[in-house]
Amino acid sequence: VLTPIAPQTPQIPTNRVQIDPEPLSWTIGAAISFANFDLPSLNNTGFSFQVDVLKHTDTLFSFGGALEYGQVDGNSYLSTLAKGQWTFREDKAFNIPVSVSLGPTFLFETNTEFGLTAKASAGFSYEIVKDLRFFYQAGIQARWMITKNDFTVSLEPMHIGFSYSF
Repeated sequence: VLTPIAPQTPQIPTNRVQIDPEPLSWTIGAAISFANFDLPSLNNTGFSFQVDVLKHTDTLFSFGGALEYGQVDGNSYLSTLAKGQWTFREDKAFNIPVSVSLGPTFLFETNTEFGLTAKASAGFSYEIVKDLRFFYQAGIQARWMITKNDFTVSLEPMHIGFSYSF
């Protein structure tokens, strides 16, 4: 015996569909440091300006590069650094980033010198408005100028800047 099935009426949605926003995947930042102190003498040796481009991963780790221009004892230098950054708090207004950078350095004085720079820094960042952050970082930098066999370690106590995520 066949029994006819009544046609089903389609369901009418009663609430809006929530779509998760796409996660932020890139950050561009710029920072300036007005004081770099040689260790152990703590003599102020100059300033630096740095631009970062970082790619976010699914974890609290970001990686990318940095381009830094500065002056040391009156001589200009340019560094291109590979950079890794860890953030200990996810999607919070107040974050604590820790970063490590390594890369080649070119010192422009009477002769162009070539070297290697390594940095480790930590600090805090605060979200001013959506996707725009203010940050402060302090750290230690080691620079080995290979062509003139000169090794220096300096303290960077004041890296102040802004970053934008998109």
